[in-house]
Amino acid sequence: EKAERLKEDAGCYFQVNASSVVGDQGFAAKNVVKKLLKAGLVDFVGTDAHSDGSRAPRLRKCAGYLEKKYGETMAGKLMRENAEAILEDRVL
Repeated sequence: EKAERLKEDAGCYFQVNASSVVGDQGFAAKNVVKKLLKAGLVDFVGTDAHSDGSRAPRLRKCAGYLEKKYGETMAGKLMRENAEAILEDRVL
């Protein structure tokens, strides 16, 4: 509910970590992210990776999951297109 209000009232954008989407940050994080995705509140998927070791990016795994669960169009928007729009000063 808070995320919905922030998005509607303040025009906030939301980013989630790829590792949370695929469950690498635990069940609780994945559960929250699933709810946000299902509600259409997520605008970007990114990573807080610091290396290819313990905090490696899970972008390919995440993209595959998103394509399977939500379709190629949504996966493309979350993984690339929305970020490009922001960089080009376009509205999402």
